[in-house]
Amino acid sequence: MSKLSKHHILFAALLSLLAIAPTSCINEDWSDCESVLYDLRLITNMEIEMRTILDAEADSLVKQSLRNYLKDIFIDYAHDVDLSFYSTDAEGARLHHDQRIMNATERSFSLFLPVYRYMHTAVANVQNNGVIKLRNDEYCKTATLATSFANDRNSPSNIIPVQRTGLFSARLPIEIEDAKDQSFFVHLYMVNCATALVLDRSLCDYTDIKIYTTGFATDFHVADSVFIYPSALSDAPLVSAEQVPVDGNSSQICFCSVNYPSPEPVATRSVVETTEPFLSRTAAETLWQYRCYVTLADGTTTESIISLRTPLRAGQLKILKGHILPDGEVFVTSDVQAGVSVTLDWKEGGIYNPQL
Repeated sequence: MSKLSKHHILFAALLSLLAIAPTSCINEDWSDCESVLYDLRLITNMEIEMRTILDAEADSLVKQSLRNYLKDIFIDYAHDVDLSFYSTDAEGARLHHDQRIMNATERSFSLFLPVYRYMHTAVANVQNNGVIKLRNDEYCKTATLATSFANDRNSPSNIIPVQRTGLFSARLPIEIEDAKDQSFFVHLYMVNCATALVLDRSLCDYTDIKIYTTGFATDFHVADSVFIYPSALSDAPLVSAEQVPVDGNSSQICFCSVNYPSPEPVATRSVVETTEPFLSRTAAETLWQYRCYVTLADGTTTESIISLRTPLRAGQLKILKGHILPDGEVFVTSDVQAGVSVTLDWKEGGIYNPQL
């Protein structure tokens, strides 16, 4: 498995642990009651990407529909939070665990913690995600936001649905001291992202269309903020992109995939610093893909594989725009660097019509 460092995780939030006046804590080995304040701040390119790619008057209906579809993904709001406090020794066992319903952009909770040095981790919005579960969290080093596979995760034909919530995570070593006012600050990062494919369908007489994305991470280690990827693009599971309902009489259709990020390009000796977090180099190899299957009126299916060499990062929305041509080919017009391979009368089984 290859790994992606935490430097590309781009959503931030502020978590302050504020010691308040002494209360009836049990004894001198316990700290005062700690007030935990969560303040989520959203940093994303979503509106910029929509204004840039969906800039025509004809795009207005699909743009509004896509914005509505993503309202629970790119949002500075937490439904649920899961808090863990681990020992800092080699074993890293969990010493305190708390799960709360937050239902707010900002809210404080009270905790009683023994005086101790901890590694604190927090994750938000996992309960309703549908695909990602917090697993192996009894120990700090093994706590993982992992993809739940219905079948064998090593099967290259395994297909998973889109994620339903914007996920956030945090980690910070803290030391609780007795009878002392303290403030701790930890950044909370968004760990998933989204991509959308907007197509003009007016040129093609088709009876069915299915869209998948692939090439993304499957797991996220919470303590060290590292994504885990399949060893090769061909081993990555397919994400079944969901068709976005478009209101009104539009010739456009839209499919959206909410997933973990793609790999990053292989590092080079040159270094580029930028304040724009979603600008990136183009990789020499394909990092992630769209796989499109269009069934025509004559019963044949056309496969179009769209290959992307720029990374899709946490917190990012990437929109591709194009047409469905008369022979069923998906032709991308918004990204000249996207490569497309087309197979007419495609017949391979096992991927096109999965049982989800």
